[in-house]
Amino acid sequence: YDDYNTTIKLTDRLAGYGEKETWETAEKGVVAKTFIDYSKQPVAAVAEKLATANLSAHAKQVFSMPLKMVFDDEGTKVGYITNQANGIISLADLFGKTKSEIKNEFAGFKRIDLVELSVILANLLMDLDKNGFELSELTLNDIIVDPAIYEVSILGEEHVRIKQKDGTATAKTLAKMVW
Repeated sequence: YDDYNTTIKLTDRLAGYGEKETWETAEKGVVAKTFIDYSKQPVAAVAEKLATANLSAHAKQVFSMPLKMVFDDEGTKVGYITNQANGIISLADLFGKTKSEIKNEFAGFKRIDLVELSVILANLLMDLDKNGFELSELTLNDIIVDPAIYEVSILGEEHVRIKQKDGTATAKTLAKMVW
């Protein structure tokens, strides 16, 4: 069930490891992330803050933001639903391609267009930072893109942390990650 007591139909398990599972839902493009003991997950506090954060519409589209909380039959919070991440290639794989490989695989996309994708990512990170979040242990493999439409998605909300009051590591993360 969601926040409004509406039934959420889980159709297929897409991924599952340890205490976390990702489920396809009956709603196209929406997945459910569930946890064995949600309240003990570090991602729980982050998910709840992300759900109410004043992020730009673009940031909410790029990052798999929690849309609604998910509850079991007893009313215990077990996770949340979010938009399914879109993209066809990791940024790491895209950076590793030669000019001719990019030209052959992604018509009209040029290697210089990687700068545009990096700017989109930088804007997302600044928006997260401005709203009290930082990223941890993010790699270029955690970022998937669709070069045809300049879409960027970040996989793994476990990389997002609530920023400590004494500073931020987001700018350092971006610097280490992109350059």
